[in-house]
Amino acid sequence: FRIMLNRKEKELKQREENRQYENGRLLKRLKECPNRAFKNYLKHHHIKTIAVYGAGAVGKELIKQLNPSIPVDYIIDKFEGGKKLGEIPILQLRFDFLPEVDAVIITPCHELEFIQFQLCNYYSNNCKFLALDALLDSIL
Repeated sequence: FRIMLNRKEKELKQREENRQYENGRLLKRLKECPNRAFKNYLKHHHIKTIAVYGAGAVGKELIKQLNPSIPVDYIIDKFEGGKKLGEIPILQLRFDFLPEVDAVIITPCHELEFIQFQLCNYYSNNCKFLALDALLDSIL
């Protein structure tokens, strides 16, 4: 039993290290990205209203990069619901009504498939789910 517990602890530690590495990499790429690149991409794809999934360091940096020229309607976060980031409300999937937007930019790329699966239950087929990592790949 103790061997299984140690293995699980190692898996969790490795997952957390991978998440921190990924967040650091995304933060660096975000800081290199000019605001106009986001604006051009969103305009080209007819995206006028957006939400950001993730209120952690990467989500905050993304919002900083987007504002003020690209307004964020709201942030979705599984831990921070009911709060605000500046004037932007933070909503939770299970507890809040999520107004329709043209796109949701997903910042925790390590959980991308699971988050996309969850979001499908809340939005119409017209809403685009954009992984921040892939978004940066296409605009940098």
